[in-house]
Amino acid sequence: MTTIVGFDLLRDTLALAVPLRIMEVKTMPTWEREALATWAGHQCQYADVMMYDPQRKPGQFKHLVDILAVLAVTADGGVEFAGTRWDA
Repeated sequence: MTTIVGFDLLRDTLALAVPLRIMEVKTMPTWEREALATWAGHQCQYADVMMYDPQRKPGQFKHLVDILAVLAVTADGGVEFAGTRWDA
């Protein structure tokens, strides 16, 4: 079994951050939520870079939280990541 260093910290931090962002996404005007969903759809293509690039840029955790929150709100059945499912 492979252990990813920091995975537990990532999972636990997402467990706190994503529900808070979901509450914000739910209160956004429709146009803003749709724009965020479009952006998130494009960013999903680069999720591996976001997670594993050794030269990650600051702010990528926020992007991950945004993606998971908007998918939880807009996608049928929500989204699952790191062993956790968010559905709003």
